[in-house]
Amino acid sequence: MLMIWFVSLMSCIDSQDIEVTVCAVDVFGAEPATAQAGETITLSVSPVTTVFDTAVYVDGERATVESVDRENCDECDACRALDLNDDGLPDCDACGDCDSCDRLCEQTCQETVQFVLPDAVQAGERSVQMFNAFGVTRPLALSVTADAEDTGSSNSEDSGVTGEDTATGR
Repeated sequence: MLMIWFVSLMSCIDSQDIEVTVCAVDVFGAEPATAQAGETITLSVSPVTTVFDTAVYVDGERATVESVDRENCDECDACRALDLNDDGLPDCDACGDCDSCDRLCEQTCQETVQFVLPDAVQAGERSVQMFNAFGVTRPLALSVTADAEDTGSSNSEDSGVTGEDTATGR
């Protein structure tokens, strides 16, 4: 009886096609290429959107995105807005790909995402990926180094000295 009800319910639902545009998000590098947990890293990527819909993961650990910036992109954006096909419609696709504007955009427009390397990321070669409304980047290698405290090479051991003169108590 339950199976008949489920089949009848399913026959009442119309199927709909949902079209989703997935774009190529290119990553060109990270600066610095070697970092410690807590450091801010700048990814050179394209296209970018906003901090709101941008996520960066380092070996599965979500990083805090500090900023998403576009510099010197006005001329590129204007080209894309004016690039019309024979029908008078924009010739750029939904991902912002415009063959006639690509060279200009590559030469002038700089898009970056700054993020803080999560504390939970272990030292070694790690993989970074950025996600936004356009899609996801390919994995980018990042070298994570242990901080001085973790390696034992720091002279910050607790010696019991608090900055007071032990003889006078000051």
